[in-house]
Amino acid sequence: MNNKPELNKKISIQDFRDFYWYKEELIDFCRSENLDKRGGKIELANRIEKFLETGKREPYQTTVSKLSRFDWNTEKLTIKTEITDNYQNTENVRRFFKT
Repeated sequence: MNNKPELNKKISIQDFRDFYWYKEELIDFCRSENLDKRGGKIELANRIEKFLETGKREPYQTTVSKLSRFDWNTEKLTIKTEITDNYQNTENVRRFFKT
């Protein structure tokens, strides 16, 4: 039987990789180890893995400035609007598709 180990800083990298972790578990670990809690599951898991390997707490990095992100709630949409990495199916988008 596979007993899932406790997610703490003593967990081996292999055990961390071998088991499924809920996002809330990853966030709780980040909180307990003073790591950045932002991002999706993959980002959190990568951050934790790096911390377990090196012991370093690296600052959160984003590739796109919040100021330059496309706002799917308010921007005017056209047939030429490009889908961005922060796409959201908002009322604005639904209104555009209906028209």
